[in-house]
Parts: sequence; C-alpha cells; structure tokens
Amino acid sequence: MRRSSSATLGLGILCLALMAGCSDDGSATSDPSSEQTVGAEGTTSEPTPDESPDSADGAKPDTVVDLEEQPGSQEGYVGALGDAELATCATRDGALEVTGDVTNPQKEAQSYRIYVSAMQGSDTRGLTQVDVSAVGPGETASWEARLDLTDDDLTCVLRVERFVP
Repeated sequence: MRRSSSATLGLGILCLALMAGCSDDGSATSDPSSEQTVGAEGTTSEPTPDESPDSADGAKPDTVVDLEEQPGSQEGYVGALGDAELATCATRDGALEVTGDVTNPQKEAQSYRIYVSAMQGSDTRGLTQVDVSAVGPGETASWEARLDLTDDDLTCVLRVERFVP
C-alpha cells in the first residue's frame, strides 16, 4: 500500500508541474538587454520589443531576403567577423545601401561570404548575401549591398564566413 501511495503522490506532483507549465502568467518575456546591435558609426543600441511600425492595415511590413546560400553551408568556412569592417549602413534613394571592406590576414588567398541583416530594433527587416572572391594575403577588398528597404532607424549586423577558394 505504501508503494501505491508514493506512486500516486509522485504522479500528482508531476501533473501539477505540467499544468503549471501550461499556464501563462505573463512573466515570460525576453530580455532585450541580452541583445546588441552595432550601427555603421559604431554606436551601440539595445533593441526594444515591437519597435517596428505596422502598416496602415496593422500588418507587419514584408521582410526582404536575397540569399543564394544558407548561412553556415559553405564547407570549411571559419567565422571571420574580425576581418570585416562596416563602413556605410544608410537609406538612400529608396533603398538601404551597405558598404564595407574585408582584409585577409591569412598567408593564402581567401574568399568571403558576408550576410548583412537589416535590423529595426529586434526585428529583422532584410537579409542579403555578398560574396567576395579570392582576396590575396594581406589585401583588402571592398564590398557593397543594396536592399529594397526604406524603413527609418535601420541598423546593419554582419555575419562573415571566410574560406579557401
């Protein structure tokens, strides 16, 4: 009898725990201070939730995505954010223009795949890919991207992959 009482008690506690996990007390929120975005001028801002403006009908604006390869899909790549510099991230002439440079610190030619995320607060408004081929040892190459976005207050975040061509 003692075993069945212990089993019943354990089952009851398990059921209560599962039911408590299903309730929404409103306390589960993300911590925006755990995210940072660095803009082209080197300024740092902490995004806040729901900064993106809705369209007149209440719908979120479309996200622009222009990728040929999925991030991380290049065989043998290494992360190389330190090789890249973001020079411009500005809306001009009806689009977001992004420019920068990559400098190859290796002793052999390297290619780069740069993913530019256009962020508005914590919302990704656009994502594009820039490929820079065969940058010689110690050399610097310029790159540029253009996204069809006209939102205000966009910042750019880079993901940089380096690999042997």
